[in-house]
Amino acid sequence: MVSSTSLRLSTVVPATRTGDENTVHELTNMDLAMKLHYIKGVYFFKSEAVEGLKIYDLKKRMFRLLQLYFTASRRIRRSKTGRPFIKCNDSGLRIVEAHYEEMVDEWFARAMEDSSLLDGLAYNQALGPDLGYSPLVFLQFTWFKCGGMAVELSWANVLGDAFSASAFMNMWGKIIAGQVPRKLLHVLPPGKPESPSLSSVPKTPFSV
Repeated sequence: MVSSTSLRLSTVVPATRTGDENTVHELTNMDLAMKLHYIKGVYFFKSEAVEGLKIYDLKKRMFRLLQLYFTASRRIRRSKTGRPFIKCNDSGLRIVEAHYEEMVDEWFARAMEDSSLLDGLAYNQALGPDLGYSPLVFLQFTWFKCGGMAVELSWANVLGDAFSASAFMNMWGKIIAGQVPRKLLHVLPPGKPESPSLSSVPKTPFSV
């Protein structure tokens, strides 16, 4: 296996303060039922698609992105009863930079035979045991010898499902392309659960 030649960690925070640090987002029972783990996805780009892009350019667009998806830059805390909640402290998401002395096509050829190679494109971090220091989002940028790049997203399940994670990445892509929205149409409101209260749920649910 060809291992990465270097690994660098950094943090990106919103461009401006996004809320009161005393504000919290309570996690619903469904959030907790899904457990505290990451949804992972990897995006591959040929050298032509990322030509001229540097890590500075990628990080700079995230400042605006985190103003829109502000919950992605926060941390989990526990109440006195032990129940987890999201603290609105703008601690940021974690960036991982890696480099491989290998061509993208060469890597794909080996990955077709050994799927465990995908683990090398994702930073091996669990959500915990110290929740207060665990970012809710990781982004790993892996550059290949040919100039191509892989972008791996680790998205805490308490932030939303795989569709939410995809929307996050699509919005970042639009910002990189210069399509900066005035505001996001849907974000988690601080301090208020995303799901309806139990009293508003039908006695016979359509599905779980």
